[in-house]
Amino acid sequence: MTLGTRLPFHKINNRRFLFTRQWISQQRNNTSRNKITRCRICFAVTIIVLLVGTALRSLIDPTFALPSKTRSKNVNEETPSIRLITRAQDEAEVAGNWANAENHYLHVGFQLDHIFISEWQSIVEQKGHWILRGTIAEIGIGDGWLGAYLLQRDPALYYIGVDISPVSREATEARLAAVDHDNNDNDVAGRYIIVAPPADLAARNVDAVVSLKTIQHFPSSGYARRWFADVGVSGAKQLVLQFCGPCDGGRGRKELRCDQHRDGFDGARCFMTGEGVAVELGKGWSVAWAHFQHMKGFDYCNIWAGFVLV
Repeated sequence: MTLGTRLPFHKINNRRFLFTRQWISQQRNNTSRNKITRCRICFAVTIIVLLVGTALRSLIDPTFALPSKTRSKNVNEETPSIRLITRAQDEAEVAGNWANAENHYLHVGFQLDHIFISEWQSIVEQKGHWILRGTIAEIGIGDGWLGAYLLQRDPALYYIGVDISPVSREATEARLAAVDHDNNDNDVAGRYIIVAPPADLAARNVDAVVSLKTIQHFPSSGYARRWFADVGVSGAKQLVLQFCGPCDGGRGRKELRCDQHRDGFDGARCFMTGEGVAVELGKGWSVAWAHFQHMKGFDYCNIWAGFVLV
């Protein structure tokens, strides 16, 4: 085709049509890329907002726990479906420590029954106005001083002692056997059982659960929360728990924290408030009474508290 020669009309239209179609196709591709880019940006922003919100809540709300790599992915770990005190997976976490613990930390061989019993009577029975009856489970039994006292005080009472330490279980068995031998007026044989965890308390129709001088030694906040959740669905209607926490009671704060870097046997590792414990026990639990023991040289108190299920 020479210069100055014009294309036929139909060929000009065809070229215009091809150019228009290519332009439209390019615009559609650009629109699709923009949509994909906007979606990716929105997704990234959403993830960042969720992560920041979760981190801030963990700082503001002490009862909110961040996910831990040590927590089981089993749903039953988070929502108790069986009433076991406590779970085999959790007990494996602390079995080694307690199996090798000295008798001092196991509260075995103190020979201070009169002091411990006087303390129980003063705090629980007089100040708390509670006389426990029925089937009583104690978790963390020492050498069985409380079981011996309760069984001798009430001929109708049944006692379940739960402890991970074979030393404590053997010491308690020996003590209760001696009580049965020496006390002809109140036969305790057949009214107690000493077991290692996990223990199915609901199957035994437990009326109350007691745990003294044990909770402050728990290995982690996750362990403590699962333990309280299990106790909360054990079937018991009353709890007597001793733990460590602020001497002002926390002024309504719902607090539960454990410092895993602290020595589990030297002083306390876990600290909490009564309201914090009630939350972890679950729906319907509340603090009925509390007593604070100030300890020389420590900035926290031993807290004795009674909890009721309503």
